[in-house]
Amino acid sequence: AFSTCRKLKKFPTTLNVSSATSANYGLSQLFYNCTSFTTAPTLDFGASTATDISAQYLFGGCTNLTKVELDCSHFNSMFGTFENDFSLSDCRLTNTSNVTNFKQCFHYCSSLTEVPVKDMSAATDVESMYSGYKYTSDTAFTFVVPMHIKAIPSDLIFNSAAVKIGAMFAGCHDITH
Repeated sequence: AFSTCRKLKKFPTTLNVSSATSANYGLSQLFYNCTSFTTAPTLDFGASTATDISAQYLFGGCTNLTKVELDCSHFNSMFGTFENDFSLSDCRLTNTSNVTNFKQCFHYCSSLTEVPVKDMSAATDVESMYSGYKYTSDTAFTFVVPMHIKAIPSDLIFNSAAVKIGAMFAGCHDITH
């Protein structure tokens, strides 16, 4: 809907997305490459009970986005949701337990210092979730962006037997524990 609206700076505080469904691609690329955004609107799902909505690249490429508060209870995929959001430093996500795909969710989010997703109990793919690397082939990757995650939380929840986890924290050189 607003994909590549690079001059879009202001948006209503709350956006009604109650009509989003998996059949209409959910919220995929809704604000993709809106590079002037600094704060994301609150997404209002109204009475919707959907839990299979895609948030693929929802805020991807929003390079000036600094703050997001997002209820993820309606999402099943957050693939690339914040990819290339270099300025994102304050990210508060709730209700992530239904999300199955977090692949590249925070790829190149170099301003993050904390892991915003703690519950990945349904996740089957977290590959390159916080990565600062770019794959150049199936077996090789190259360093692109330094990542500044400080620690892997002790309360991180995921089923390691069922998850594609490759390069989840690749490039996070500041992790101490």
